Amino acid sequence: MGTKSRAFTLLELLIVVMIMGIIGAIVIPAISNTHDAQCAAGSRVLTATLELAQGMAMSRQAEVAVVFSDDLQRFKVVLTEGQNLADFESLVAMEHPEKPGMAYEVNLSQEQHLPSLLVSWVSFGNENYVTFDSFGSPHSGGVVLVKAGEVQYRLEVEPITGAVSVSSAG
Repeated sequence: MGTKSRAFTLLELLIVVMIMGIIGAIVIPAISNTHDAQCAAGSRVLTATLELAQGMAMSRQAEVAVVFSDDLQRFKVVLTEGQNLADFESLVAMEHPEKPGMAYEVNLSQEQHLPSLLVSWVSFGNENYVTFDSFGSPHSGGVVLVKAGEVQYRLEVEPITGAVSVSSAG
């Protein structure tokens, strides 16, 4: 009795390679789109926060600021009166409008479930905060850069109107 050797045919190997190619074509863009989706989501959270702070300043007829921590990964919305905006840890945040009883302090990567997202740069007239006056105008315009993987978005706050625009920065 002769032994029969079992081997894959060329056709079977080609089918396996085609299937792996199709899977790769689906999975690799999905992974890269995750960074884009995280960057876009983080940009939306920051845009909403900046616009909310502007609205709160107008409705309360008081100065309201969005202040970033020294490492830029957290931010608070605060009433500026009587507070030292340069000392992030001592700032008392306003109550979050969607979470009664909770302070408006956000860590994008943890609380918003965006693990790859980083705030890579913040500059409002060389400060890491933007203050809106009772008319909703920022004391200075500025830029916030958010990054996830190789994807980067730029949020720009206009100096007079406080309007926020978002664009891809990379």
